[in-house]
Amino acid sequence: MRRLLLWIWGCLLLCLPMVGWLPHAAQAEINLRAQLTEEMTSSELTDKESGIVTSTDNNRFDQLYNIDLARQLYPHLSFRSGLTAQLNDGRTTSEGDTTKSSTEMLHPFIDVNLATPIFTTGLGYEKTQLTQTGTARSTTVDSQDQLHGLFLWEPVDLPRVNLNYTSSHRYNDADTTDQQQDDLALNLRYDWHDIYTNYSYINGKSENLITGLQGQRDSHDGRINLSRQLTKDLNMNCSYRANYSTETWFGAGTPYLTPLFVGGATGFYLLDDFSISIWDNRTDGAFLVDGVKSGSSPINLGTNGDEAKDVNFGLDFVVPAEISAVRVWVDRDASDVENFLTPRLYILEDNGNWQQQSNAQYVKDIDDYYFEFTLPSSKSTRYIRVETTPLSNAADPSNKFRDLYVTEIETFTLKQGDLTRSSLDNNLNLGLTWRLDPKTTTGYSIFYRSQKTEGDNTDMQRTTALSQTVNLNRTLNTIFNASVRASRDDRQTSSQESLDYTYGAALTATWLDTFRQALSYSGATSETIRTVNTNTESTETNKTNSLLLRNVAQLYEGWSANVDLGYSWIIPWDEGKRTSKTFRIGSSIIPNPKLTVNTTYTYSVSDSDQPTTNDERIELSVALSPTTAISLFSRYTVIDQSNADKKVYQEYSIDWSPFPDGTVQLFLGYHESLTNEGDDTKSSQAGFDWRVNNRTSVRTSFNMVKAESLTTITESQVFSVNLRISL
Repeated sequence: MRRLLLWIWGCLLLCLPMVGWLPHAAQAEINLRAQLTEEMTSSELTDKESGIVTSTDNNRFDQLYNIDLARQLYPHLSFRSGLTAQLNDGRTTSEGDTTKSSTEMLHPFIDVNLATPIFTTGLGYEKTQLTQTGTARSTTVDSQDQLHGLFLWEPVDLPRVNLNYTSSHRYNDADTTDQQQDDLALNLRYDWHDIYTNYSYINGKSENLITGLQGQRDSHDGRINLSRQLTKDLNMNCSYRANYSTETWFGAGTPYLTPLFVGGATGFYLLDDFSISIWDNRTDGAFLVDGVKSGSSPINLGTNGDEAKDVNFGLDFVVPAEISAVRVWVDRDASDVENFLTPRLYILEDNGNWQQQSNAQYVKDIDDYYFEFTLPSSKSTRYIRVETTPLSNAADPSNKFRDLYVTEIETFTLKQGDLTRSSLDNNLNLGLTWRLDPKTTTGYSIFYRSQKTEGDNTDMQRTTALSQTVNLNRTLNTIFNASVRASRDDRQTSSQESLDYTYGAALTATWLDTFRQALSYSGATSETIRTVNTNTESTETNKTNSLLLRNVAQLYEGWSANVDLGYSWIIPWDEGKRTSKTFRIGSSIIPNPKLTVNTTYTYSVSDSDQPTTNDERIELSVALSPTTAISLFSRYTVIDQSNADKKVYQEYSIDWSPFPDGTVQLFLGYHESLTNEGDDTKSSQAGFDWRVNNRTSVRTSFNMVKAESLTTITESQVFSVNLRISL
């Protein structure tokens, strides 16, 4: 502790004199921030079968300090330096045995940037040192040194140049980690009228100085996009992309993971509980494959996310790829709540079923900003999907993770021995939109992808994909609108061929300004031909169909209702027919701006070779704000499943600002939920937030949590105090 404070104040004393010797005309800014958190937890774990009770007390004190100095040395030259220091002390007592742990993290950095109207250049250095010690364990020190530089040139009527270089060295005192990584990235971009061109070159070199494994990756990526209105009724969008990558690994005798060539992969996400009926409504997630592992995204796993619904996100490789590991990046260190994040990995099998990879090894490396799944053996698939639930308030009593964004997905394949391979990927996309008349619009798009991979001791692998889509939208009259769409996907690899047809139609009717209906149908037929050997082939055919009738009515001002009727049937090649019927009715009443009442009832029946299952869910929620200082919320949920007992869950919360300036906010809440693992959780929370002034705030909370699984009952109480100060 004493050494940490000397680090902090020593850095402060070094920074302050710099303000004096720098030019007086320069603008200086020094920011000091501190955050102190004390958390005390008491829990009891009861084994249902034996009745044995295990008591555990855990005390944790976290300190976080930031010193940041920014200075404008000259009109175009800026300087920034600082230090982040974090100290975590923990003590755990269980059945009379006490263990202590301590973690100290120091992160000094310095950056110098020169920004002129023509170009920008910069150079920076940062170091991270993590020291961990505790009872019955030796002290370990993990370090990382990083040097980075950038050059940005934006000339008029010439390509924009962006050059970045990063050199990183990770090592520890135990000599079990010693890794050097050097990355160079060049990007050229030029826009001319409605033509966009882009070229990127990435060179990455890595060396494990302990095992001797060395690797190098080079990637050239060129793109050209054209968007043009050919006539007043005809629009065209076309693009071409070519990617050539080479990869070399040598010097290792043990298997290792290497990044997968996925130049044509696309990301997607669904901010809702997953079901086949909403699969077609998935949202494009280009940010999941853009190589940027920082910043925000639409996928929020923090407490600001909707903990009542699962979040789904994944990748579409267009053609099947061999997957050995999947890594998901988040935007910050979330080690404090890593045990409350329960992601699950799914792979779409050939029969159209999403299969959870429950035997995959799950590694939580959240302090390195990612978590990872490693499969026991490689699997070939076109789609992967990760499902998880955003954090609840009970999981984050200190309210430090209101936002926790998913920023990137990486995939890896397992290799052994020396490797040299190259990949050439071509993508061509053309889209046409034609307005036939004021009431009719049609569109056609074609996408072609060709990927060729070859390497040492392996035959050339070639995959092709051709996708064509046609759609038609027609306004029949003032009431009816109709749309149809159809697509054909042809994919071919060395071992299989597949042909997919997807089709759909929708009819919407706006009978009144206050009542509308929509009837939609979607279907898919997939046929896969596998070559087992040169003389044997197997054919697999899957069919999926679904119907949905949606009714939306504005009954009165402030009162709306909706009714959904759904039916789907799936015929997989290796199983019998599966059908599902769904009925859903919901209502929202807003009698005045202070009160909102929402109700939902859902009933579904599933039939297959297995016994019929019936699921029923009722939900009622009320939000009331009688004054600007008080807000109340309650939710009542009933879940009745044929394979489980009926469950009733309740949630209540009160927020109150007793003073007119709103500097103090009191909160009280109670929450019940059912996790995806089938555990019942009940939690109560009380506390207050006090904004002492613009630079100081205090948050105090007390939580009681009871979690019950099939084998155990866990009861815990958590008291937390958090102080934030900025100068």
